[in-house]
Amino acid sequence: MNNYLKTIKTFFEQFAYEPEIINKNKLIRKDKAIIAGMGGSRLAGDILRMWKPDKEITIHSDYGLPLLSKKNLDDSFIIANSFSGNTEEIIDVAMKAVENNLSLAIVATGGKLLDIAKENNLPYIQIPSLALQPRMSLGYSILALLKILGDDEALNEAGFLKTLSNIEKLENQGREISEKMKGKIPLIYTSERNNELGYVWKIVLNETAKTPAFCNRFPELNHNEIAGFENQELSKQFHFLFLRDADDDITGRIGLRMNKLKEIFSQKDLSVTQIELNGESHLKKIFSAIILAYWTAYYLADQYEVDPEKIEIIENFKRILK
Repeated sequence: MNNYLKTIKTFFEQFAYEPEIINKNKLIRKDKAIIAGMGGSRLAGDILRMWKPDKEITIHSDYGLPLLSKKNLDDSFIIANSFSGNTEEIIDVAMKAVENNLSLAIVATGGKLLDIAKENNLPYIQIPSLALQPRMSLGYSILALLKILGDDEALNEAGFLKTLSNIEKLENQGREISEKMKGKIPLIYTSERNNELGYVWKIVLNETAKTPAFCNRFPELNHNEIAGFENQELSKQFHFLFLRDADDDITGRIGLRMNKLKEIFSQKDLSVTQIELNGESHLKKIFSAIILAYWTAYYLADQYEVDPEKIEIIENFKRILK
């Protein structure tokens, strides 16, 4: 518990990290990027795509290369991102990229991926491990991705996050949310723009609190998912968490949809919490919400009396596959 707690409280210190590209002279950047990552190592790419929607970024979470045309692959820059460096799907991506002579860079703490980078004289960044879980190292990971992509402006903006100091307020809010979630299945709803943020919450709750959790986004969920909540008995098993960002709502309709759905759920006596995302920029809102997810999951794990760091079922599954 103590290591996890320390990681949350010092999380923003990760943004003081200055990543260094080894074999930088071998780096070939292109207009399109493919970021390959699994599990917690996928999340930094998701965050980057959410924060910078103008960038042409494809997220790839599978074996091999994305199902794109040869021209698109040739026009893309592949980043194989695995915290451990031993994720078999991402190792396979890297090997296929090498075999096809595609532009490739590696981000990892060590493992087989760094061996591949060194053996093939590829550009790479070796990020700090510090006994962290991948989902808790998002500061290091996103800075490394930005360095590889060559986005100095975004790198500087992200660096300012090291000055954030709203940890205690978020801790209290996270504790309160966890008390409402206890005994229920979290279902996180966001706008389309912040869809990846809902996914980060889901992953953090899955791995930290060892609970099922799911996510969806407005307005799409209003056209299908809400029909499922006509089943009153099953619906009471969920706790609905709405993550609302005022800057999403250019038309005013997303906020209206959230408010009206909250009213409907409340009339059905369903458990709902709505959170307003706060921060001077989209990036600050994103990471404040992620810290809130960490705290919520930490206190939910405490209530369920489970270790917030260990992911035994995932590690056991990996061993079964060998």
